[in-house]
Amino acid sequence: MTVYPEFTESNARRRMFAHHDALLKGKRYYDSMLRGVRIIMIHELDPQSALALKDKLRPDDILTWDDGLISQFQCIPLLMEWPNYVGISTAICEAATRQSQEGTYRPTVYKHCAQAHADYRENGDASPYMTWEHVFHLEEKGAIIVGHGHTHLDLRGKALKDQVPAFQDELHAMKQVFKKRLGYVPIGYIYPYNFKGDVLDTWARHEGFTWCFGPERVAVEELLK
Repeated sequence: MTVYPEFTESNARRRMFAHHDALLKGKRYYDSMLRGVRIIMIHELDPQSALALKDKLRPDDILTWDDGLISQFQCIPLLMEWPNYVGISTAICEAATRQSQEGTYRPTVYKHCAQAHADYRENGDASPYMTWEHVFHLEEKGAIIVGHGHTHLDLRGKALKDQVPAFQDELHAMKQVFKKRLGYVPIGYIYPYNFKGDVLDTWARHEGFTWCFGPERVAVEELLK
């Protein structure tokens, strides 16, 4: 397994403390503003649109990035004036990393998230997604890595009695991979498909996720109209 070159126990602790400090500071600020701060939801974005977005953002906006698409890797460094929370689905990032190591990874710079997920589920192609090397690089640049499920499981339409155990399994598998790859488990979470509810939210917090993002966010497309 390829690991980040600076991955040591002390380095992992340093990054964990930095992660906790940044996320909790952001959460306290958000709560202190009576949740009046805009949280922007971003999936696909190209560098030109990222530069255009800078003129649409307020100084206190918060940026959240769903799915860990490789196109985001190009755009996030252009927007580091704002807090960036990058949601990673750990099984998909693992697949991208494995394919990179095998020489079959062909990064697709721009692909719609729905098509990217469809291709991954149909044939295992993780080319539209970041590898762990991309994730580490963004973390070093100051982005805050958060969870986005393990397999990006769609719980919509499932009965509550089926949602909960499936959600538990997703969180547990995701936490194991984060611990292996980052040396710590992030305490932020972005709900796949923005699907949340009181029961799932309670369970996520029970599992240690302090700040969970969902449908309260503003889609970036609304700002770029």
